[in-house]
Amino acid sequence: MASLILASLLMAAASPGATLDLRPQPDQQKPIFDWSKQRCPNDNIIPDAPARAFRRADGQISLIATHFVNWTLTGPRWSSLRTDCRPVFGPADTGANQHAWIEATYTMDGRTVTALLSRELSIDTDPRNCKPGKGVSCWLSDIVTAQSGDMGRHYRMGKVAATLGDRMPAASPSRYGAFTTSNIARGQSGYYMVVFLDGPGSPKGNCLLRSDNPMNPALWRAWDGQQFTLDLSSPAQARRCHALPHLDAPVRSINWLPRQKRWVAMMAAQRMIDGKATQGFFYAQSADLRNWGLARLLLPAPVFRLEPGRDYMLSYPVLIDPDSRSRNFETLDHDQALLLFVRRRFEGANGTMDRDLLSMPVQIGSR
Repeated sequence: MASLILASLLMAAASPGATLDLRPQPDQQKPIFDWSKQRCPNDNIIPDAPARAFRRADGQISLIATHFVNWTLTGPRWSSLRTDCRPVFGPADTGANQHAWIEATYTMDGRTVTALLSRELSIDTDPRNCKPGKGVSCWLSDIVTAQSGDMGRHYRMGKVAATLGDRMPAASPSRYGAFTTSNIARGQSGYYMVVFLDGPGSPKGNCLLRSDNPMNPALWRAWDGQQFTLDLSSPAQARRCHALPHLDAPVRSINWLPRQKRWVAMMAAQRMIDGKATQGFFYAQSADLRNWGLARLLLPAPVFRLEPGRDYMLSYPVLIDPDSRSRNFETLDHDQALLLFVRRRFEGANGTMDRDLLSMPVQIGSR
């Protein structure tokens, strides 16, 4: 399996090729996790992050799309994934009773697993080192690492991987820090992931990081516009990150398509289409992960605000090929993949804990 993946990935420098054409099939949407039927006694066990998956050493698939009480769905096949209500990482595991969401996992052998987590150091409802007020944000976040030695059943907190610092700037009008990550994906000359930075004095946008070995968190380096030199665990270096073009919303997944010799990135965003502000799930393509084309609409959907006649919003779009040749599902090897996303129910203008993880087939073509 490993040799087949490597052979396809080594073709990353191939010729331009046609534009990707992804076509969703909404009439075939199915639930992977239905909160009304599969919820756990702990109300904080809900889908609240992009879905990630890997094949464990025992042959089981482990899928995680989690809240700050991190949990998994497991099973021998995608069609038989079941909720496991035992937390794999929670507030007590951060060492400071802070909240952290697992947003990326990677494993070489299915037993030892590395993870990247989005950690909230301070929020408006629980400010730390910050005084909330009108026009002032106290939302401070960073990206931390974790490791598991038991196939992802438990994770241990590691070091900071990306940060703009552990204190809010004085009277900051907006959130501040490193907020989200894509999945980790193997490429032609290493392993890659994307971190979204936001805040005054920082390059708001997505930063591309590379590593020779994702199992060693200290090896991640970010793109400075010329090469991979920046250690984002240093706030000063993080502020020098070169934001990727045309990807102005948090990238939720990156996947390599061996047949098309292209990378595809997924985002929830809003764009002007035919003179109308259109919100939904968008995708962009690249040959080298550094240069990206304009994002195209995959699925119109309420992602930032409710729409008339709908009591839900959608978030966290990712693409996964259930039959990927990769243990970590980072390649789209076939003509059809799954779009995975979270649906959050609302009662009036108020969001509820009723959140489902859904899947929708997507046909992969070119034009």
